[in-house]
Amino acid sequence: HEANIDRKTFYAHFSSVASVLMSIEQDIIHTMMSGLPQNHFDLTKLIIAMNQNMHTYRAFFLHMAQTHDHAFFIAHSENNITAVLQKTIPQSPTVSNYERYIRIRLVSSGIVRVYLDWLSDPHNTSMEQMTNILNQIITPILRPLMTSNDT
Repeated sequence: HEANIDRKTFYAHFSSVASVLMSIEQDIIHTMMSGLPQNHFDLTKLIIAMNQNMHTYRAFFLHMAQTHDHAFFIAHSENNITAVLQKTIPQSPTVSNYERYIRIRLVSSGIVRVYLDWLSDPHNTSMEQMTNILNQIITPILRPLMTSNDT
């Protein structure tokens, strides 16, 4: 209703509200993956892609952060970031699979929470400042997973 789209038009493009969310989720994952180099992990490029998603779907994310609705989408977001990180960060010979998973999961959950908190109350912090802070905090957590030429 808020988008000035009637039900007939909506259902001509989507079979349900869930299919809209799936479409958004697929677009977000595509944006994150397309921004990452294939041969090594680049945290800055991942955060830039996430920021691009924030700009594209700002109203949706803002609503989600302010109303605390869509808990399932928040969990999906954490799982999707985890999957992207697992796919783009190579297995380290010096870190166990379980430690790798814990580090990646910590980063994924933290990123989602920080974005939601920032949207709820930006504290006069720009997205660029937040990106720099995230980069400084996340890099040491992920560094043991990187090969020497990726850091």
